[in-house]
Amino acid sequence: MLSSALLLTACDSEQSEPTKPYNSLEISQESYGDKWAFNADKVELQCYKGGAFVEDLSDKDNTVYGLTGLANTLKTNGKKEAQNINGSSFWKDNLSTGAKVNLSPFTNEALTLCDNKG
Repeated sequence: MLSSALLLTACDSEQSEPTKPYNSLEISQESYGDKWAFNADKVELQCYKGGAFVEDLSDKDNTVYGLTGLANTLKTNGKKEAQNINGSSFWKDNLSTGAKVNLSPFTNEALTLCDNKG
């Protein structure tokens, strides 16, 4: 009887990772080379309520940025804490064109996460 109680206690003490309220995927600069659009080595793409977001994993505050209009609307309406990526130093400049690096591959990948309901 005592061994059963100890076993139950041991099982109860195991903690699983908390479930996030969104689908996410960690990616790194290594995989994208010069197509990488962020001033961070590693980020987490997120889909939350249909909005595409990217989280700066190298930032001590883990700042989250909206990648789409819906993401920025969710931010504005207080549904998700995030910053607008437009005008941020997090979004990398394309040195050859003077514009910003294309976000489309990252936005599309984040939106693909919306289709994966778990």
